[in-house]
Amino acid sequence: MSRQGASAPTALRIMPTAGTAVLSDASTPGALYLQRDLVEAHVRAEEPLRLQIKLSGDEWSFDVGEDTDASRDLIDGLVSLQTSPRGWNAIVRAAMGYADLKRVDASILEVRVHAKTANR
Repeated sequence: MSRQGASAPTALRIMPTAGTAVLSDASTPGALYLQRDLVEAHVRAEEPLRLQIKLSGDEWSFDVGEDTDASRDLIDGLVSLQTSPRGWNAIVRAAMGYADLKRVDASILEVRVHAKTANR
Protein backbone atom coordinates (compact mmCIF):
# COMPACT_ATOMS: atom_id res chain seq x y z
CA MET A 1 0.00 0.00 0.00
CA SER A 2 1.42 3.35 -1.02
CA ARG A 3 1.54 6.26 1.40
CA GLN A 4 1.47 8.82 -1.37
CA GLY A 5 -1.37 11.31 -1.38
CA ALA A 6 -3.72 11.60 -4.30
CA SER A 7 -3.79 14.78 -6.32
CA ALA A 8 -6.65 16.19 -8.31
CA PRO A 9 -6.05 18.30 -11.41
CA THR A 10 -8.79 20.85 -10.54
CA ALA A 11 -10.91 21.82 -7.57
CA LEU A 12 -14.56 20.84 -7.51
CA ARG A 13 -16.80 23.88 -7.15
CA ILE A 14 -20.45 23.56 -6.20
CA MET A 15 -22.59 26.63 -6.88
CA PRO A 16 -26.02 26.31 -5.23
CA THR A 17 -28.93 28.25 -6.65
CA ALA A 18 -31.76 29.65 -4.59
CA GLY A 19 -35.17 28.07 -5.01
CA THR A 20 -38.48 29.88 -4.73
CA ALA A 21 -41.76 29.04 -3.01
CA VAL A 22 -45.38 29.97 -3.74
CA LEU A 23 -47.94 29.81 -0.93
CA SER A 24 -51.56 29.31 -1.96
CA ASP A 25 -54.83 27.83 -0.80
CA ALA A 26 -54.71 24.11 -1.66
CA SER A 27 -58.06 24.43 -3.47
CA THR A 28 -56.49 26.94 -5.89
CA PRO A 29 -52.91 25.64 -6.25
CA GLY A 30 -50.40 28.10 -7.60
CA ALA A 31 -52.74 31.08 -7.31
CA LEU A 32 -51.66 34.11 -5.33
CA TYR A 33 -54.89 33.74 -3.38
CA LEU A 34 -53.45 34.40 0.06
CA GLN A 35 -51.98 37.73 -0.96
CA ARG A 36 -55.37 39.13 -1.93
CA ASP A 37 -58.43 37.41 -0.49
CA LEU A 38 -57.79 35.24 2.56
CA VAL A 39 -58.93 36.75 5.85
CA GLU A 40 -59.15 35.53 9.45
CA ALA A 41 -62.68 34.20 8.85
CA HIS A 42 -61.22 31.61 6.46
CA VAL A 43 -58.89 30.35 9.18
CA ARG A 44 -61.79 30.21 11.66
CA ALA A 45 -64.05 28.21 9.31
CA GLU A 46 -65.37 24.79 10.37
CA GLU A 47 -63.19 22.82 7.96
CA PRO A 48 -59.40 22.90 8.31
CA LEU A 49 -57.71 25.39 6.04
CA ARG A 50 -55.38 23.61 3.62
CA LEU A 51 -52.45 25.64 2.40
CA GLN A 52 -50.06 24.58 -0.31
CA ILE A 53 -46.39 25.50 -0.58
CA LYS A 54 -44.92 24.75 -4.00
CA LEU A 55 -41.17 24.89 -4.53
CA SER A 56 -39.40 25.69 -7.78
CA GLY A 57 -35.70 25.00 -8.13
CA ASP A 58 -35.62 22.93 -4.93
CA GLU A 59 -37.27 19.90 -3.30
CA TRP A 60 -38.82 19.13 0.06
CA SER A 61 -36.83 16.85 2.33
CA PHE A 62 -38.13 13.28 2.01
CA ASP A 63 -39.01 13.18 5.73
CA VAL A 64 -41.14 16.35 5.93
CA GLY A 65 -44.54 15.24 7.23
CA GLU A 66 -43.02 12.64 9.53
CA ASP A 67 -41.98 12.96 13.18
CA THR A 68 -38.60 14.50 12.33
CA ASP A 69 -36.50 17.62 12.87
CA ALA A 70 -37.26 18.61 9.27
CA SER A 71 -40.99 18.82 10.05
CA ARG A 72 -40.47 20.72 13.30
CA ASP A 73 -38.05 23.14 11.62
CA LEU A 74 -40.56 23.80 8.85
CA ILE A 75 -43.39 24.49 11.31
CA ASP A 76 -41.09 26.70 13.41
CA GLY A 77 -40.33 28.67 10.24
CA LEU A 78 -44.00 29.55 9.64
CA VAL A 79 -43.75 32.80 11.56
CA SER A 80 -46.08 35.77 11.66
CA LEU A 81 -44.54 39.23 11.83
CA GLN A 82 -47.12 40.08 14.49
CA THR A 83 -46.53 38.91 18.05
CA SER A 84 -50.05 39.00 19.49
CA PRO A 85 -50.53 36.67 22.49
CA ARG A 86 -53.59 35.22 20.72
CA GLY A 87 -52.13 35.28 17.21
CA TRP A 88 -50.60 32.81 14.77
CA ASN A 89 -47.28 32.28 16.56
CA ALA A 90 -48.75 31.79 20.04
CA ILE A 91 -51.85 29.75 19.17
CA VAL A 92 -51.92 28.27 15.68
CA ARG A 93 -48.26 27.49 15.03
CA ALA A 94 -47.74 26.29 18.61
CA ALA A 95 -50.49 23.67 18.15
CA MET A 96 -49.25 22.38 14.78
CA GLY A 97 -47.50 19.03 14.51
CA TYR A 98 -45.88 16.88 11.85
CA ALA A 99 -49.25 15.28 11.02
CA ASP A 100 -50.39 18.68 9.73
CA LEU A 101 -47.80 18.46 6.95
CA LYS A 102 -48.32 16.31 3.87
CA ARG A 103 -45.54 15.96 1.32
CA VAL A 104 -47.56 15.54 -1.88
CA ASP A 105 -44.46 15.15 -4.05
CA ALA A 106 -40.91 16.48 -4.22
CA SER A 107 -42.06 20.06 -4.84
CA ILE A 108 -45.50 20.32 -3.19
CA LEU A 109 -46.32 20.36 0.52
CA GLU A 110 -49.77 20.76 2.05
CA VAL A 111 -50.13 22.41 5.46
CA ARG A 112 -53.34 21.92 7.44
CA VAL A 113 -54.57 24.60 9.88
CA HIS A 114 -57.31 23.33 12.19
CA ALA A 115 -60.29 25.58 12.93
CA LYS A 116 -60.45 24.54 16.61
CA THR A 117 -56.90 25.73 17.10
CA ALA A 118 -57.60 29.02 15.35
CA ASN A 119 -60.71 29.64 17.48
CA ARG A 120 -59.00 29.48 20.89
